Amino acid sequence: MNNSSINAQISFPELVAIVKTLSNSEKQLLTEVLWDDNFPVFEEHQKLVQNRMEKAKRQPERMLNWDAVSKSLG
Repeated sequence: MNNSSINAQISFPELVAIVKTLSNSEKQLLTEVLWDDNFPVFEEHQKLVQNRMEKAKRQPERMLNWDAVSKSLG
């Protein structure tokens, strides 16, 4: 990986344009670096997911089979 340093203010669309010029392997590496950061998950989102999981356990008959759903969409 290139260890160059960049100190510039660019807009988000400019950043996207730059990322699009990267090779597939560079994009993969960038994705890994970005997702490797331990960014916080908001408590509100954690509660939402927890509530949905509890509801699914209480009413499993409401759950849909993903294979069946994906076939109906395609």
